[in-house]
Amino acid sequence: MVLALFHGIFAIWFWQGKQLLPFMRVSVITRLLLVCVYWVSAMQAHSSGRDLNLPVSLVDIYIVYLVMQGAIDFIGSMTTAVLLRKNEIPSSRTPIKPVISELNLEVKNRFLFALYMVAIGAWMLSSTDGFLSFFHLPESEFTGWSVNSKSSVPGPIHLTGILIIVLALYNFVAVRYRLVELITAGVRGGLFTSLFVLLLVTSGMLHPITLLLPAVDLISVGAILFIRLKKVLKQ
Repeated sequence: MVLALFHGIFAIWFWQGKQLLPFMRVSVITRLLLVCVYWVSAMQAHSSGRDLNLPVSLVDIYIVYLVMQGAIDFIGSMTTAVLLRKNEIPSSRTPIKPVISELNLEVKNRFLFALYMVAIGAWMLSSTDGFLSFFHLPESEFTGWSVNSKSSVPGPIHLTGILIIVLALYNFVAVRYRLVELITAGVRGGLFTSLFVLLLVTSGMLHPITLLLPAVDLISVGAILFIRLKKVLKQ
């Protein structure tokens, strides 16, 4: 469900940034890296997944997901690369220079939130068991990318950590080029994430402490909306 959430968030970002050259360029590279992550994970799950304490059918479904998602990102990356090479995107709608030169509070807000996402993603990858324990989440049957383990099988929690770091990189791009469209995409994604986690908590699927995860995002989004509201009232 969390992976589905992030695919939805990425869909918002790709839609908002489909004609922004800085974002398109970095998305080609990051999506190719994600292709490697998905397909390598699929191979590891295929070779060592039978050692997991999980139904074989569930492991097979997970492998199919990894292969298909890798293929989708590969096609998307190649399509974007072709468009960039042929320069078929209207130049009037592809800002390369920052839209606004100064680092206003809205931009700084996104920068700080991107740093927060990097920290969360690194925590999930470097200390998966500690992360899951802190937020009262069930232990993962997947070993992750363990150097000392012969059966190294990354699971959904490890993929989520990678996606969080990639999303942080997209936020850095939005900050670097002051891409208002992507900052808006971040606001929408933040509201979507907060609502998603709140629904899972109220349904009893997650411990209330997990609300701490989207709390920072919600505060960040609230600050941005407040800044924009003040600008509208001044006008």
